[in-house]
Amino acid sequence: MIGKNTRHIPVEVVRAFFGETEYSTEFLNTGHVHQTCLVSVKNGAFILQAINVNVFKNPVKTVENIEMVNNHLKNDDHYLLKVPSLRRDQNGALVYRSTNGDFWRCMEYVDSSKTIEMARDSEQAYTVASSFGAFSASLSSLDASRLFITIPKFHDPLFRWMQFEEAVESSSRSFTRSIDTTIDRLRSYKDIFGAMQQTHFPIKTVHNDPKITNVLFDLNDRPISIIDLDTVMPGISLHDFGDMVRSMASSATEDHPNISEVFFNKTMYDAIRDGFMKKAGSTLSSIEIDHLSLGAKYMVMEQAVRFFSDYLNGNTYYKVHNDEHNLIRAQNQLALLDSMIKELT
Repeated sequence: MIGKNTRHIPVEVVRAFFGETEYSTEFLNTGHVHQTCLVSVKNGAFILQAINVNVFKNPVKTVENIEMVNNHLKNDDHYLLKVPSLRRDQNGALVYRSTNGDFWRCMEYVDSSKTIEMARDSEQAYTVASSFGAFSASLSSLDASRLFITIPKFHDPLFRWMQFEEAVESSSRSFTRSIDTTIDRLRSYKDIFGAMQQTHFPIKTVHNDPKITNVLFDLNDRPISIIDLDTVMPGISLHDFGDMVRSMASSATEDHPNISEVFFNKTMYDAIRDGFMKKAGSTLSSIEIDHLSLGAKYMVMEQAVRFFSDYLNGNTYYKVHNDEHNLIRAQNQLALLDSMIKELT
């Protein structure tokens, strides 16, 4: 875990989870959504997170989902990855609401672990995909209807397209040539959304955000845990496969500003497909297997739409480093999609 700053964490939150006030903190610059802190107390180190209620409207149900998923994984003798436990507060609750109205949760810190921004090579991509495949295979026996939908319409193509068109219509930005070109390029790929909308795939319990950054690695770069389970809910396996491809089969991270250096790596794609199929293949239907490449195209397209819509709306959802950050991200994803379509056609 890397990155820290000097933000404040309320003493009451530490007292609520640990019953003590002597502690040290390190804020972690990880993820797009939550405020995350590594807190060290007498009996060890833990992760504290202030849940972003603008994204996860029902934080209690969100964390209850995670507890259900954790228990399922821990009871699966075939699932060999570590499952970080949630820690309850002094009153036995999974979520603590501080006096200023913030919702906090606490979980076990996995020592000697790290995250990775990009897969080093096809071998590493294969091992990550195998890990997510094992995760998917285990959760295939967890009834998706038992889970709360933490973000409604999260990967709904019709909903995401409507958000995009509404953002174009209502944006207060002055439309530059770059913005107009991005709009035209996104609209030229609308058929990808249509194909996903018109094909009926099985609804399962899936991660919904299986980027490589949501895997913990040991110090020898071996996957040891799948994390960031806020979005585990009913969904489609193709979304998980597609987001793995999006995050690992690109020549650059989604924040890379030099678009000419962004392209699709077919060798990495093949490794991801093989790794995922090795562990999850027996749980996939023929229609899922036949449409894996559509899942990859869709997730890149969806992320481009989401980044660009957020840019048009004034950068209200994703964390950004500057005003153009989400525009750069959207154009980055479009460059990846251009290259992907050429390679997978």
